[in-house]
Amino acid sequence: LGSGFRGAVRTPIAIALLEDRTAWVVSFDERTVTRLHMDLAIMYPVVPAQTLVEIDFEDRYNCDRINDCALAGDALLVLGAVDGKYGQIFVLDSQTGDLRCRFGSTAPPGGVDELRVPFGLDAAGDYCFVADTYNQSIAIFNWREGTLVRRYGKQADAPEINDVENWELDIHRQGYTDERRGTGPCEFIEPYSVAVRDRFLYVSERGGRRIQIIRLPDDLAASEPEVVQIIDSPNGDRLSGICHDGSRLWCMGPPQGSFAYLFAPIV
Repeated sequence: LGSGFRGAVRTPIAIALLEDRTAWVVSFDERTVTRLHMDLAIMYPVVPAQTLVEIDFEDRYNCDRINDCALAGDALLVLGAVDGKYGQIFVLDSQTGDLRCRFGSTAPPGGVDELRVPFGLDAAGDYCFVADTYNQSIAIFNWREGTLVRRYGKQADAPEINDVENWELDIHRQGYTDERRGTGPCEFIEPYSVAVRDRFLYVSERGGRRIQIIRLPDDLAASEPEVVQIIDSPNGDRLSGICHDGSRLWCMGPPQGSFAYLFAPIV
């Protein structure tokens, strides 16, 4: 993807395709979201690249990190972070890029909607699912209302972060513990990416080194999910981005890796 864009977008990290043969592309380094004409046969921008809209999230929204994006009806959901730590979801018009609303991490640290360096999201209907990596959980929001519906994950108190200026480094320091890490069904160790399709939620875990396939209940707020399959990572590698193409499940290897795994899940 990076080489394919031929300089149109630097360090592309996520893409969302529209039906009119355009795409929104996230640049990790530039902290921008850009809409381009695409040649879908080869997944390159039309050359020369034609930028329809470009949004500088750092300048416009004081957002210093963008990790993912997803389409939801006529909206584009962009997963970003403020101060590199606390995640927020930006709801944009999928055609113009105009901001409709933003939510997540609106409460003080430790609040119910706090997102700690979330890396992935996907959407289905009125709901978006966020891989809340360092909260060891999946956060489910009603994106139209901007409200937290519930979390999937092990329940325990969130550890304090001592070094605010080097927050992510502090997480990996020797002796760091998080009682919310878990290896049981619907428990997670650094969930990295999510995909939703046909009432199933697919979650890749970076630290847990596995994929969980979860059957979503009709009532997301009140009913419990069911884990129907767990796939261990090949060779015990850490896992990152995940997607489902309708019949097959794709998952990237270690972050910044150069290979992908292909699975045929039972659902």
